[in-house]
Formats: sequence, C-alpha cells, structure tokens
Amino acid sequence: YVSTQGPASYGLGTPDYEANIIKDCFGIERVNEYLGKGRLEVVIIYGCALCALDQAPGGRDNARMFSKSSFGLYSMPRPDGNYFLRPDRILGIFAVDTTIKFSLN
Repeated sequence: YVSTQGPASYGLGTPDYEANIIKDCFGIERVNEYLGKGRLEVVIIYGCALCALDQAPGGRDNARMFSKSSFGLYSMPRPDGNYFLRPDRILGIFAVDTTIKFSLN
C-alpha cells in the first residue's frame, strides 16, 4: 500500500505518528501487528500518475495500491521473474526514526 499523504500529515515526531500511518494504510485492526516493529521506517517518494493507483480495500481515505498490471508498467522485471520499482521514478528515500519524539517547548 501507499499513502497520498506525507509524514507530517500523520504527526511525524509525535507519539501517535506510527499508529496514525498504520490505521490509515492498513486499518485499525492491524495496529498491533505493525506498531513498534520497525516496518514503517522508510519513506519512498515515487513518481507515478495518481490514476495508476487503485483505492485500497477497506475504505481508508488516503491508502492506495498498485494493481498487479499497473505495477508491471511502473517496475522493471528481473531475469528471475521478480519486479522492482524503477530507479528513475524514485524521487527520494528517507529513513524515519519513529522512536524520536519532538517537543515544541
């Protein structure tokens, strides 16, 4: 899944940051599965047309996904049959430490 929102929209630097992303992209029922396990510590900014993404199931407003056919258009096949994101469409990659909390005081 991908989100149409950026890290600031989820409260980057607040105690709720990681839970907010999980709820929006995967649903509240999966918070315990992801929270605190280091699975959401990379932000990839990828250039593609929004129309290439489908609404993720479950009615989450900002969660989108690539269908298998669309992913094939935006990826590069490898000789072993696996597909990877095209490097020329990756606009940025950022590591996010979800353990760091910011204070405005």
